[in-house]
Parts: sequence; C-alpha cells; structure tokens
Amino acid sequence: TITGSSSLPAPCRRAAVPLTAQTAPGTQCLPRPAPTPAPEPEPLAAAPIEIDFEFDLPAPAAPEAAPSRTATERQALRVPLAQKPAEEAQEPEAEIRVGSGRLSRLVRRAGQALVQHSRQAERLHQVEARLNAAEASHQALQQRLRQLELQLERQGVSLQERAASSAFDALEFDRYNELHTLARFVTELAADSQELTQQARDEGRALLLALPDQERNLKATHRELLGARLLPFRTVAARLRRNVVQTAAATGKRARLELQGDEVMLDSDVLEALTEPLLHLLRNAVDHGIETPDERQLMGKPAEGLVRLSLRSDGPLVHLECLDDGRGLDLVSIERKALKLGLLRETVPTDQLARLILLPGFSTREQVNDISGRGIGMDVVAQRLRALKGEIDIQTEPLRGTRFQLRLPSSLGSAQALVVEVGGERFALPVENVRLGVAASLGQRSATQLVLDGQTWPLHPLADLLGLAERPEAAASTRPAVVLKSGRDEFALLVDRVVETRELIMQEPGALLRRLPLVAGGALRADGRVLTLLDAAALIARHRGAGADSQALAQLRRRTQAARRSLLVVDDSLSVRKGLSQLLLDAGFDVRAARDGFDALQLLAKGPAELVLTDLEMPNLNGLELTRALRTDPRWTALPVLMLTSRATDKHRASALEAGVNAYLTKPYTDENLLAQVRALL
Repeated sequence: TITGSSSLPAPCRRAAVPLTAQTAPGTQCLPRPAPTPAPEPEPLAAAPIEIDFEFDLPAPAAPEAAPSRTATERQALRVPLAQKPAEEAQEPEAEIRVGSGRLSRLVRRAGQALVQHSRQAERLHQVEARLNAAEASHQALQQRLRQLELQLERQGVSLQERAASSAFDALEFDRYNELHTLARFVTELAADSQELTQQARDEGRALLLALPDQERNLKATHRELLGARLLPFRTVAARLRRNVVQTAAATGKRARLELQGDEVMLDSDVLEALTEPLLHLLRNAVDHGIETPDERQLMGKPAEGLVRLSLRSDGPLVHLECLDDGRGLDLVSIERKALKLGLLRETVPTDQLARLILLPGFSTREQVNDISGRGIGMDVVAQRLRALKGEIDIQTEPLRGTRFQLRLPSSLGSAQALVVEVGGERFALPVENVRLGVAASLGQRSATQLVLDGQTWPLHPLADLLGLAERPEAAASTRPAVVLKSGRDEFALLVDRVVETRELIMQEPGALLRRLPLVAGGALRADGRVLTLLDAAALIARHRGAGADSQALAQLRRRTQAARRSLLVVDDSLSVRKGLSQLLLDAGFDVRAARDGFDALQLLAKGPAELVLTDLEMPNLNGLELTRALRTDPRWTALPVLMLTSRATDKHRASALEAGVNAYLTKPYTDENLLAQVRALL
C-alpha cells in the first residue's frame, strides 16, 4: 500500500494502490520498470509495504527475479520507512555560523529573562499574600455584618415592644426597615467581593503552579545557549605552542609544550580571558624555570625542557595544571627580596612564600628586559583568575620544577552560591569555596577560633572584613559560621544567618564593582536588588592581612618596570593585520593597527609608537610614501621602520633603503626571524 501525500502529483494521491506485477493505472508518476524475462514475483497483496512519502523517492531500478519471501521477511516489510533504526535514518546535522557577539547577546537576554521570571514570581507571591490578607479581611467583615444583623434584629424587636406601649406613629418605624435592608445589601456585596477574591486566588495559584515549568524551560534555554558558546581548549593550542617556541628562542633555551586534555570545553569568554594569563604563565615557565641546554646537561636532564599543560573537567569547574621540569622557584631569593621590600614581618611557610610572586610588581630579577623582570607576569595571572572566579595554587621543588594548579569555572553565565546575611545585608559565597556550614549550637568557639570534630579554624566576623557594623548583642556562640577554603587555606566566617543555596544568573558587574577587591561578581535578586558574590581568596587574604604591609605593597606597585613597547602595524590586508598583531601581542608588545599610510599617520598623531611595521604596496599612501612622510616630520625622524613585503628584488630593496626604511624583510619569513628583527630595532 502506498500512503500518499498531498504534495504529490494528482495520480499519486490515492489512499491505497496495490503493488502487483502489473503497473496500476494510478501510478503514472512513477517510472515504469523495464521489462525483464525474470519470473513474475509473488503478489504482495497479503503483505503490504508502507512507504512514507515525506522522503524523496529515488527512481526504481529494473527489478530482478525476487525470491519467495518468508513470513518473517514479509512481516519486516510492513515496517514504515519512517520507523527505520536511528543509525540508518540519522543524517548529519546542519550547521549555521553565528557571530560570537550575537550569541553573547542571546545568552545575556536569556539570563535577563530568568531574572525577570524571578521578579514576576516574587510579585505573584506578593499578590497571593495580599489576596490571603483580603480573604481574611472579608471573613472578619462578614462576621461583623452578621453581628450587625443580630443587633438590628434585637433592636427591631425592642422597638416593636416599645411601640406597642407608646403613642408613636407606625411610619416612624420605617427607618429600621431601611437600615435592615441596607445591612442586607452590604452583606451581599461583601459575599460577592469574597467570591471575586477567591477566583483571583485560584487564578494566582494556577499561575504559581505554571511558574516551575516556565522556570525549567528558561533555565534549559539558558544552558543550551551557554553550551553553544563552549569551545574546545585546542582552539588556542597553536598560540600557546608558538609562545613557548618564541620565548625559548629569545632566551637561548630549548623547550617544548605538551598538551593533555585539550578536548575540554570552555566558554568562549572564559577561553578568551584565560589565554593571556596562560601566555604569561608559559612565558615565565620558560624564562624563569627552564635552564639553558648546558645547565640541563650538567644536571643530567635532557637538553630540551618540558612544559606540560593538562586540563580536566570536574562538573562546572575546570582544573588546569602547568608543570615544568626546570629549576623551580628560588625561594631564598624570593624571601630576601620580600624582606628587602618590607613585604614580610616574620618567617612564613613555603607555600605562602611562593605566593609572593603573585603580588603586583614583584620580581626577583634585578635587570629589566622585555621578557622578565617587569613584574607584570604572575600578577596578571592572579588578577585574571580572580576576575574569572578562579584560584591558583603553587607548588615548587628545587631543581625538579614548579607546578601551577588553576581552578576556574567553565562558564561565567551562572554560579551556585550560598547566600548569607550579615549586618542586615545579603551576600553570596561560591559553593565550590564552601567546605561546610556550622550551626550556632555546634563546635566550640572563642573570639578567634572555631573547633569542631578535632579540627581548628581561624574565626573572623564577615562584617569586619566587609567594613559593616556588627550587631553588638549577637555573640559568637549564637551565630552560625561558614568554613571557606581557597587552595590550601581554610578559615571560618561568622555570619548572622545562612539564608539559602541558589543558582545565580551572573550579570556584568560594571567598572565600579569590578574595582572592589572583595567582589567576584554580582546577580540580581527577585526584588531587583543586587546580590554581591564575594571572592573567597580575597577574603582569606584580607583575614591574614596578605602577610605584607600596605605601604610596602604600594611601594612595590610603584617599582620601576619596563613599560610594554608600543608597535604600529600598517597593512591593507585585514587577515595580515590580525595575524601580525596577534603574534606581537603574544610576544608581550602593545600593538595598534592601521589599514594604510594615512591611517597610520593619524594614529601616530594620537599616540606615539616605538616601531612601525609596514607593507610596501598599499592604497592611498604606500609604505615608501609613509616612510618618507615620517622622515620629513621632526617628531618621527628617528622612528624605526620595518618593511614586510613579498617584493624581493634589489630595486625594491634599494628604494626602501633610500626612503629611510631601517630593515627590509621579505615574505615568507619565520616568526622567530620577525621577532628577532623587532627586538634588534628596539
């Protein structure tokens, strides 16, 4: 039986057309098979074949002699094509290209829809509470009206008894009848009002029952959009490998990068924000950690150093480990430099000593260069990780290497948090940093310690860390505590109340909130107020006073550093500008780009550059004309110019040198050769 579709030609629109050895009259739209001397096949009237015409039918081939089918085979033929196994009917899923900006806007709008849903749910709960109060008020009103009716009836009987024994006119008692009628009318209105209130309550309850389904759908949409933004870590692997090779070539060392777990998926925003810290981390690993080939051979190590970057996913978190087989951190030099700068008041453990390299401006290098000694390497890693709500832990072993362990969320769209209340305000703590909550009745507490099950934690009121007024009447023994962990550090926070655990839809904090040291992010509450997500690592650092004097830290930030060198790339090709700018950015330079010579002169007028890398052939103002314009301007007479071109003839080279070009590099060139030319000109 052929089950037809209305989109087929008219001759094929039949409910049932028997497929026999002869062609039925109503099937002229199908190609007729060529005649064949094969024996006539068995009629299939008893075993119809159902064909779904939603699929395109191919032209049938010439039939061959069909063997006699068994009952099992005839039963299998009854299965429609639409019910074929998934592995047979499945086709590759179509893909479309969506810009990251549009996808980010969709994610943001989905998050805003969730926030609006929470606010509407809160308002519906408030309406439900108002309706409950109105119903209670109606019940009280009806009781008062019933009492009023009883009083009116009693008063009416009393008036009638008095009227029987007095000379009053009967018309004077009509006022009682009017008052009684008015009371009845008010009672009926109150009953109608109560009925309307009950109907409104029923509608509100129906909406409240529908809210969970809507919330689940909105959250599913938000998660799907967040999942669409996930990218494998291998998308930045080439940049990381190139960075290791460039740093090794610049320092006269040999090193290779080994990646493990590069299939781990991260949010595109997280991956983009994490790339620069990883470049700093790898650059410092090669420059500070890996020894020269001669030193490594003397220590019995391979001449080529190894930097291993491994990733693994743990639910909403990503664990990233950077391990090198170099010399390890020079803890003696770190302690000596910290004491010299006044960063330490007393001897600290090894793990805390290693974390001093994360301070802004800290470096053990006395000589400043473009690669190390600037003090802007590891502090950038720490700052970016804090912005990503991540943490870093450092382990080092002399002559064996250093291990950096990073933990960060795979996505920034949402976060699980524990909401606490302190000083009349509510704050959120990341769930991954909460080890346990301690009720007020558990453990032994003093002014500075919490003891529970044989473990002791330093205890500090959260209100003091946040600069809030603490309630004087609330003693430590009557308030709960939350034990926070960050890396190897743990300490207990004293709070007024533990409110709830909830999923936060993170919002863009803005420039002002981002500058606050204890703030990791923010979300909107159902009532529209801001719920601040606190930074656990910053809380622990403030609790310990960061082990350093604030004046010493300020002096450290003002320490002389090598400023990032500013370069100007000029090329009319967008892909060349982007690729060259990315290469120079990864090498640690500040880069601006111009599309031609006129654009380059305008950028130089807005801000100086220390080197110009320009193409030869460009519209409007080519590389030779740009160089001549720079040489005639007193401000840019000594500005180095590096020309990158595919013209390799002596004539073009001579014209460039005559115009004032300092170096002439022909394509194709290697990244190492280009960076060597840049550093030589600088």
